[in-house]
Amino acid sequence: MNVKITTINGQKNLYYSYKGDLATEVEDCRKELEKLEKETSYLLKRLEEENKRFTKHETRCQHLKNFIDLGEKELSKVNAVSTSDKLRPEE
Repeated sequence: MNVKITTINGQKNLYYSYKGDLATEVEDCRKELEKLEKETSYLLKRLEEENKRFTKHETRCQHLKNFIDLGEKELSKVNAVSTSDKLRPEE
């Protein structure tokens, strides 16, 4: 079965065409739809799993960036203190 989708003036119009026996085409479409619906549930489950994985990944990246920023600020404070200690005249 061939499905042709065109857009006319911002509206979608669907045109269907088929070759051969209509009853056979309908039955073939039912079989294909059943297969696609099973696949859809599998894909939705995978999508949920990957979304969770992606969220954990993004959270971890953000935590690492935050830690790096804080660590660099602390290091600059320590370096500033140690530099000022070196600038003091020895008694």
